[in-house]
Amino acid sequence: MTWYPRKKRDRGFTLVELLVVIAIIGVLVGLLLPAVQAAREAARRMSCSNNFKQLGLGLHNYHSSYNTLPAGWDGTSANGRRVNQVLVGTLPFLEQQALWQQIANPLLDNGVTYPPFGTGPGTDNPAYPPWRANVQMFRCPSDPELPVTGSGYTNYGKSYGDGIRSTGRPKDGSWGDRGGQRGMFCTYRQNGFRDVLDGLSNTVIMGEMCTYNGKRSVLSGIVRLPEGDWAHRATTPATCKAGNHIDPERPQFYTTAAALWPRGQRWADGHFHETAVGTAGPPNTTSCLRMNDSYDGMMTVTSYHSGGAHALMGDGAVKFITESIDTGDSNSLPASMNGAPFLAAGIESPYGVWGAMGTIDCGETVSVP
Repeated sequence: MTWYPRKKRDRGFTLVELLVVIAIIGVLVGLLLPAVQAAREAARRMSCSNNFKQLGLGLHNYHSSYNTLPAGWDGTSANGRRVNQVLVGTLPFLEQQALWQQIANPLLDNGVTYPPFGTGPGTDNPAYPPWRANVQMFRCPSDPELPVTGSGYTNYGKSYGDGIRSTGRPKDGSWGDRGGQRGMFCTYRQNGFRDVLDGLSNTVIMGEMCTYNGKRSVLSGIVRLPEGDWAHRATTPATCKAGNHIDPERPQFYTTAAALWPRGQRWADGHFHETAVGTAGPPNTTSCLRMNDSYDGMMTVTSYHSGGAHALMGDGAVKFITESIDTGDSNSLPASMNGAPFLAAGIESPYGVWGAMGTIDCGETVSVP
């Protein structure tokens, strides 16, 4: 008798084996996704830093041409001197000559003829074509907010140093608190590199900021505090970081009762709250503006990067400032030319290393992180 070997029956996966394979794939995908997201954010952060470097080069080229830097905000009285000269004035040095020419020599637009740059219309007029422009260099890729106001947005603000009281007052007002205007940019004069006695590599001239996203986040909004809560004699970082304007259950958000003003929604607007940052408060914390005088304020450096935000130094270097940087005494009043109880004008910054990095000529000896 001849025996034939039995054919081996083909065997597939059992249900249990299939479920195990699916579970393993799920675990691997779960481990991979955060790494992919982290890699994408690292790329966005690098692009954000590169934008800042380009802005630094533009400012240095501006200084080479005029032996000074632009004013914090200026212009003619017809538009309230409200133009953000730091971004508008440096357009020709940022390969934005076409946009500059459109501002300097405006053409007929929808039947309206606008005057040349400096005489109007106001920077809160989104009907003006140049103000609607969204310059890619002015935006950080980590900020996902899309323009909704008609005006172009920006994530890079000029530094007003560690001042709080009347720091952002316009040139046609009382010219602000000269003793408190200790940063690279201010409203009553144009500073040059020769004015930075503390050293360009030790001085912050611009900082990153998130644009307003409507979600009441302390990163993107500015709370306006009533006169009683933030009067002339109570302007400290501590009163901005704590109070009934902060949601106690979500400290990174303002309460629904807090009156908010947006940040970064008009790149050409020189107003303190729109396009300025300061070094009185640590990165990624609250920003405040006094209700009855919107030129008293604390504008912090903010970003959607984990753990801190970028700052542009006077020598053109871009540094990542961590949230844990030394910020000194948050209960201290700022320096002012108005005398007691404020600190004397010219005194070392009471706000630690970060505050000292914002001043240009107060003689602090700091180790920049």
